Amino acid sequence: MRQVDKHIWQAAAFKEKASDLSQSRNASGRRALHRSHATTIGHVLLAAFFVVAGIMHFVVPNAYIRIVPPALPVPRLLVVLSGIAEILGGAGLLLPSTRRAAAWGLAVLLVAVYPANIYAVVSHVQFPGILGQSWVQWLRLPLQIPLILWTMHFARRIERGTGLDRKDRKTSSLSKFL
Repeated sequence: MRQVDKHIWQAAAFKEKASDLSQSRNASGRRALHRSHATTIGHVLLAAFFVVAGIMHFVVPNAYIRIVPPALPVPRLLVVLSGIAEILGGAGLLLPSTRRAAAWGLAVLLVAVYPANIYAVVSHVQFPGILGQSWVQWLRLPLQIPLILWTMHFARRIERGTGLDRKDRKTSSLSKFL
């Protein structure tokens, strides 16, 4: 077979496989390839959000220290630890082997820091610019809930990605030890 014919045949075979893949549909009837891209974009956006937010804990730590409720000890340490957790969690979302643990850890972190956001609103902690506006601070409270749900969505989606439902997973795990 001539070299040119071989490349043409390989290109045609690749095009056919790509077409089959793009036309394949998952159980919900949606195209699997597009959903995969959306999921990847979602992971990257969520990861970038957390990494940037974590870095901001070190760039402007005093802004975060001011919203730590006074009942909590060592505000600077709490800000550093939450910043590290956000950076590591965001990076963990990008790695398939750590994605589930990172997603659950970030969801727990968001719930854990929610009291600081409540404290900032109730105590009228002042910030420069629009962030100092009371309505913006109040708006931030309900907007954190979709962020928690988005993070948990990725944790649950990964869990479902095994192809086994919960009952089958338990049976499968138990059968390894029996």
